Amino acid sequence: MSTAAHREDAAARVTRVEREDIAAFVTSGLACTGQAEYYTERIAQAVSIAFLHDYVRINHRRLYARCLAAGLNDFSRGMMVQGLLAAGAPADPAQRAEEADLIAATLSALPPPRVYRLFRRLRQARVNNRRTKATMRRWLTGRDLAFDALKYRGGLKAVARHAHLELPAEVGRALFPSGPRQAPFEHPLLEAWRQAHHDRRRIYDLPMTVAEGLAARFGIDRKTFLEGIESKMTRRERERVEASARASGARLDGLDIGRMDITRLVLYGLSRPAEEHADFRAPLDEAAARVARRLPRLGRVATVVDRSRSSRGSREKRNRPLGVGLAVEQVLRAATARHGDGYSAHWTVSPGSERDVPLGIAPRGQTDLAMPLVAALAGEPDAVFIISDGYENVGPGAADEVVRIARARLGSTAPVIHLNPVFDPQTYSPRPLGLHIVTVGVRTADDLPLALRLARFVEGVDDRADFEGWLVARGRRMVERWRARAGEAPR
Repeated sequence: MSTAAHREDAAARVTRVEREDIAAFVTSGLACTGQAEYYTERIAQAVSIAFLHDYVRINHRRLYARCLAAGLNDFSRGMMVQGLLAAGAPADPAQRAEEADLIAATLSALPPPRVYRLFRRLRQARVNNRRTKATMRRWLTGRDLAFDALKYRGGLKAVARHAHLELPAEVGRALFPSGPRQAPFEHPLLEAWRQAHHDRRRIYDLPMTVAEGLAARFGIDRKTFLEGIESKMTRRERERVEASARASGARLDGLDIGRMDITRLVLYGLSRPAEEHADFRAPLDEAAARVARRLPRLGRVATVVDRSRSSRGSREKRNRPLGVGLAVEQVLRAATARHGDGYSAHWTVSPGSERDVPLGIAPRGQTDLAMPLVAALAGEPDAVFIISDGYENVGPGAADEVVRIARARLGSTAPVIHLNPVFDPQTYSPRPLGLHIVTVGVRTADDLPLALRLARFVEGVDDRADFEGWLVARGRRMVERWRARAGEAPR
């Protein structure tokens, strides 16, 4: 072999390894949440995902930062911001400015509790560089600090100490009282909080999470408290207390399931008694149609959904794999119906009829993907989607062999995409099914349009330059939207 050919082969191998590294990272960034799964404990998840983040950040830092715009889940983006801040600012001014904007735009999109937890982790890790303190101040500039001083009290106190913040006088006095008795506040929310410590009527003027602790101090029963605080509940708080409201007999307005995204709707429906399942049919159709409108035309589609025992998930993620599978199946069904294309659904253990109410499905049986995949391919679809955690315990590797034979002997050209909602710490990625099946991580059915785009990169249809160009464009739009909301002038 010539030296030139050897160098070409070496360069090709480097390119392939880089693509595999980045593909593993982005697919994991959709699926992994750092929580326990059916087959793996939380500690294994944490160790594996931390190594993956460190590896990609060190070896592909600029691309790693740009992945903040890739649509990864909140857990992954929080880890990325923490890693970038802990590593210090890059030397190149353009890269430094790009990272700072991506970090600021990302933090503005994350839920405030997650941002405060991130800041507290940085404090515990003694990350106290100028960039970190500037990032904290920049994020807090757009916050109502009086509100945060009550609802996120511990987080704001930690940030104030760590970044040496100059807080508004009344906010500082509320966070760091100088004595057992405080003078009245001019800010109405802080004054309501001060009075609520001795006047139970004022607790209903506070954010719910603050009021809950004071209600317990006063011994107010759950039913009375929930009915009194209902007007202050956020939509997520209303969902969270729904079960305890029913148990206490509190008379609250009905939960607006029509506003839920389809995955949350499915998971909520799975938790309800069978006699209520029919009530979810119309909201499910509407939620599926909302996501389906964002999908390109896929042609005739066949899905294979894993409903084995492991789809029940873990105690932390109850029914999550099954819920994601059902939600994706409903979205794909709606997408094909929208264009009048053919559709078929196949299950690891058949529910009896495709017309059965989906929420009547329960996890059972083992994971046999090969047989339903054979049935799916028999219909000669234009695309096949497998939704599974990847633990194929009936004939391991059989699904990949089915696809290989279908392509080699039957001339099948339909892409087979495996959507995996579970991160596997042993493979540092969502567990793949084989070389002939593209695996992409998902967390919710809303990730489906993004998962299709990432599948092109994972499969090698798009090279690194194409993928990075796509990321840069997404990052630019994300930063522009953030600047418009924050009122910052473009650079």
